[in-house]
Amino acid sequence: AHAGRILVDRAVAEGAGGSQVATPRLTLARLHGLSGNLEDSRDEFSKARPHLDKLGLRPLRAIAKLSTKFSKAS
Repeated sequence: AHAGRILVDRAVAEGAGGSQVATPRLTLARLHGLSGNLEDSRDEFSKARPHLDKLGLRPLRAIAKLSTKFSKAS
């Protein structure tokens, strides 16, 4: 997971886009959550939400909101 996180960090830093399935920032948030780093996971989810709103990706925004709640419940 560490190598994947490095690649996703680079994609986020470069402003790489995403798709209607995922964005690099959401992927990074999920990787942080899977590795047990819940504080960084929540931080990345909170950074992703305004970006998703701006792009009009409402379904993905809803998934991000739900994922945030799961990370808080952990």
